[in-house]
Amino acid sequence: MNGTIILSFVSPTPNDGAVVDVDSVVINVTSSQPPLESAVLEWNNQNFTMHRGSGGSWYLSMTGLTNGHYTFKVWGNDSLGNRFNSETRTITVNSTVVLSFVPPTPENGAIMDTDRVLINVSSGQPLKIALLEWNGLNLTMQSASNTNWYLEVLTLTNGYYTFRAWGERISWETGLAARLGALL
Repeated sequence: MNGTIILSFVSPTPNDGAVVDVDSVVINVTSSQPPLESAVLEWNNQNFTMHRGSGGSWYLSMTGLTNGHYTFKVWGNDSLGNRFNSETRTITVNSTVVLSFVPPTPENGAIMDTDRVLINVSSGQPLKIALLEWNGLNLTMQSASNTNWYLEVLTLTNGYYTFRAWGERISWETGLAARLGALL
């Protein structure tokens, strides 16, 4: 066996410099000369034991990530106790979902001559639920699609109204959700 084992990242591991819009990633590595006896993910200077996959691969899911920069590499040991490492990669997590009010939602500061308004919200990512906070009261919005939500507010009287929308994002990878919001 050659004395040098090369550890290589494979899909779905994010590329070096990638910006990901989810709160979890899977780090997957293979070795040029199996078998590795163990693999450890060094993630922001903390070590995590990886799971043995098929065909000599090793993987680990990192979940619950907050927005920021993450640096990682993998260390592996062979049956002779030799230690090898992968390249170092850095990724940026930006899982903030932006909610936008879309027409016919009244513009900020609008003066309306009506007893009802239709509030429409659009999201760049699928939402599990959207809430309209109307003068401090949370109301569940109706789904036109998992990225478009609406609610008609009826029987309005003369006055000043404030509202903002909140959404709970669907994370397909983990089933977790994050709170987010927009204010008008």
